[in-house]
Amino acid sequence: MTEQQLPEGWQMVKFGDIAKHISKRVEPSETDLKIYVGLEHLDPDSLKIKRHGVPADVEGQKLLVKKGQIIFGKRRAYQRKVAVADWDCICSAHAMVLEENSKMVIPGFLPFFMQSDIFMNRAVAISEGSLSPTIKWKVLAEQVFLFPSKNRQLKMLPILSSCNLASLKNDAALESLLFFRKVIFREHISKLIIRHNVSREKLGDVCRISTGKTPPPNEREYWEGDIPFITPGDISSDSLYINSGERNITHKGLEKTPSVPKGSVLLTCIGSTIGKAAIASCDLSTNQQINSLICSE
Repeated sequence: MTEQQLPEGWQMVKFGDIAKHISKRVEPSETDLKIYVGLEHLDPDSLKIKRHGVPADVEGQKLLVKKGQIIFGKRRAYQRKVAVADWDCICSAHAMVLEENSKMVIPGFLPFFMQSDIFMNRAVAISEGSLSPTIKWKVLAEQVFLFPSKNRQLKMLPILSSCNLASLKNDAALESLLFFRKVIFREHISKLIIRHNVSREKLGDVCRISTGKTPPPNEREYWEGDIPFITPGDISSDSLYINSGERNITHKGLEKTPSVPKGSVLLTCIGSTIGKAAIASCDLSTNQQINSLICSE
């Protein structure tokens, strides 16, 4: 598209001209920050970070994030994970930390652009690797996009912000409905137990309980295989079943952690996400924050 063909108020720009890449490394064991954000804590197509971990949960260098900066999942971009930090924190090294170039972009507009199909489709197209496709900043920075002028951004941002707020309110309403559904179900089951004098059994008598374990994170031979490795952040309230997580392990890695067969119930047992549950829809593995309830055939 030539300059003469561009719509009024639009321009062709390189992504590196509208975004700055921030790459400050932090050791989790040495930081005073209280919040860790992994890719498992980001929801697809949501700019809001609704859950997080703590630095003690992880090992190895992470990225420093300042409040208001953008966390973009550079690994498996097809998951469409981009969010804005509400606090100073550290995040996964499998993410990029970005902020807008104020000469080209008004505050708050860049995250919405990064949510667009135009950006996300390009991000997927330039990802490299088969098992865990990843984006390189140098490649992303050279990508050219049709982008609005600052004056046009000023007109677009209020509309985008209103749509985002409506989406957040809808999510909150859905969470409330799911909560009340659980309450009603629990009350109904309790009444049935009392009415029909149903006997109660210890959980350990009807199934085997297995606690997961994390293979050494810095040993490459244990990671990037084809066996899903599930952490609490991978378990979503939107789905009863789970078959994938942020990371996979190899068969060598499976020697370092219990195997969880298809059909097992995964239950988080530690931290702020305690009580989250899902059913494994394939054979997988978990970290030590999850108990798996494994029933015999």
